[in-house]
Amino acid sequence: MNQTPKVSFAISRQVWRDESHWDKPFRVSDDDGQRTEGVRFRLDRKEILHMSANKAEIVSAKAAIQALNQQWEKNFENHDLTGLVALFTEDCVRMPQGGPATVGRPALEAAYRQDFAEVWKTQAKVRLNAGEVILSGEYAFARGADTLVQDQEDRQVGETGKWLFVYRRQPDGTWKYHWITFNSNE
Repeated sequence: MNQTPKVSFAISRQVWRDESHWDKPFRVSDDDGQRTEGVRFRLDRKEILHMSANKAEIVSAKAAIQALNQQWEKNFENHDLTGLVALFTEDCVRMPQGGPATVGRPALEAAYRQDFAEVWKTQAKVRLNAGEVILSGEYAFARGADTLVQDQEDRQVGETGKWLFVYRRQPDGTWKYHWITFNSNE
């Protein structure tokens, strides 16, 4: 039986003398002995303890998200515009550095067509390296770095950047990109 992971919140008032524990990961076990990971953060002088899924669900989601990133790399390398767009939710949002935001697959497809036209002439390759993935119910949040390598004037040139992606689990259990933002380190 595949059930949606439960999300719990515990709210308590805090005295703000020592804030060194904020934004630090934690692990707890529930009544069934299942380990849960999450992070504490504060909102309006309240502590919110967010517990996401059990360890097996976290490992599974991280593997699926890594596979999704690898599929994006492969589709990019094969110049598969339709395949790239299919990896996103219907209501996806893309917010690139120095460019307008796009909302929805048709706008994403138009932006990719324009943005990748010149890059694809250089036999470019992209690598997406997730540095951290956090799971919260039907959403996952990841941050990472990317590398674009392309052939220019008989040599390979690399450019690095960073990104923040929000993924959304689909009703069939697969993951898709939902919101993305990225920028260059150059």
